[in-house]
Amino acid sequence: MNWFDIIKDAKTDGEAFYVQFKKRLIGQLKLTLKDLEVEEVRLNLIYQNHKKLVSNMSPMERQIAQPIIDRHEEDHKTSVNELAGYKHRVELQIKYFTDSFRGLDKHPIETRLVHMREMLGEDELIDTDVLDEIIHRLGFEGRGME
Repeated sequence: MNWFDIIKDAKTDGEAFYVQFKKRLIGQLKLTLKDLEVEEVRLNLIYQNHKKLVSNMSPMERQIAQPIIDRHEEDHKTSVNELAGYKHRVELQIKYFTDSFRGLDKHPIETRLVHMREMLGEDELIDTDVLDEIIHRLGFEGRGME
């Protein structure tokens, strides 16, 4: 096998790694967002059940339970706000990574892989051993062509 074939195979492997990583990362973020939306529905259902329970109380029961009712409503507001914050952060991450990948897609695979390596470092999201091996095989920055 000559150097051309080695580099051609490394480019194919690198492209496959890059595409798979993009799909997995964006897919995972979208699943997280969907999970948060499910939790939002569940939280609202719990609150509706709480309101129904309170509306079925007699005035005397409501007066006795008012501190608990107030606490529950305050906790609900806090939970709704925290959940909205989580959703917003995940939406921002989806936008950030989508825009980043869109910009990276214009560059050669060697540049994209090295950028991924520098951007994510030792992050659990990426198999750095495989990435380093592909970068090495590509001979980027003079490595791998010994």
